[in-house]
Amino acid sequence: MLKSINKLLTILMLLSTLSCSNNENKEIKSKNTKKILNISLKKEYVINDSDLEDDKKVFRPKELTVDNNGNLYVLDYFDMKIKKFDSKGSFLKEFGGKGSGPGQLLYPISPIYFENKIFLSERATNKLVSFDTDGNFLKDIAFEENLPDILSVAGDKVIGVSLVFDEKTSGKVFFSSIVNIYNSKFEKKVELYKETTPFIMEKIVNPFNSFPAFVGDSEKVFLAPKNVDKYEILEYSLENGNLLKKITRSFRKVPYTQDEIEYLLSNTKKILGLEGEKVKMKNRFKNSIKNIFIDKYKNIWVVPEYEGKMDRLKADIFSQEGKLKGKIDIEIPLSSYSRLETSVKFKNDKIYIIDKKEAKIYIYSYSYNE
Repeated sequence: MLKSINKLLTILMLLSTLSCSNNENKEIKSKNTKKILNISLKKEYVINDSDLEDDKKVFRPKELTVDNNGNLYVLDYFDMKIKKFDSKGSFLKEFGGKGSGPGQLLYPISPIYFENKIFLSERATNKLVSFDTDGNFLKDIAFEENLPDILSVAGDKVIGVSLVFDEKTSGKVFFSSIVNIYNSKFEKKVELYKETTPFIMEKIVNPFNSFPAFVGDSEKVFLAPKNVDKYEILEYSLENGNLLKKITRSFRKVPYTQDEIEYLLSNTKKILGLEGEKVKMKNRFKNSIKNIFIDKYKNIWVVPEYEGKMDRLKADIFSQEGKLKGKIDIEIPLSSYSRLETSVKFKNDKIYIIDKKEAKIYIYSYSYNE
């Protein structure tokens, strides 16, 4: 059974991609507001297959990371290579490639730029793979257990979430999402968050609801627990993992549409070889919060869930003190905004958006209009 479950876990990571410390903390109940913040977006450039050489025309960008000079490192799932572009979108080089040898990649995810190196998580081999910024392979970092599947840089540390299945002696299987803080050697320093739930094969785990949203800066970590009933953001100290405060506000539960349910069921059943079986979704409601970002002004963007597909980026904008400053509603040129088809990243002073369906990367500069 665990073999099938581990296969599902790998699929969850390819698609995506509670316990807290008992320290004294305060809760901030944020009042809802209808105030719309005016934000100007300026499209700097777009990357697509026309920017590549003739022998590299097929392009399936999955995720990206950006270095301090604005160079982009794009994970391309067509050939399992990292494609490097300069800060104007010009193609520079590629490295990696599909395989299990040194410097090769096997369905990696979550590339990050950290300490002038590029790291990727590779669940298939339970390791992190590292390169220098010129594409030279450095080393693999093996994990005996709890590989951090999704990575995010926060100051001089890395935040990682692990998705783990555990079969107890009773025969029951439990599914856990664990968020840890790692030092520069990828040694675990603090466990921030852990949620464990029973896994029932006949009730498919929804890949959209598999892990909490989180982001960090040089001092704090902001985390939204997996929750369909509550809108809640937990603020932790990056240094010691102490829970500093909770930010909450009222919200309305968001159900999946019937089309979304059918899409998730059919694809997951096909992957697991369960065609013809009676399988239900474990949860028919979406997590209250889809994603969290920190912009160049240190505002916290909390992207809530909405019904149906989205061709706009909507977010609640909070100050670092937890005050809801207003909302934004930005039109973006996407086929739809979902975990499967879109990846959004804030880095330096830019917003990077991957439209996976159209195989395009949009790079914007932005500013608030008073």
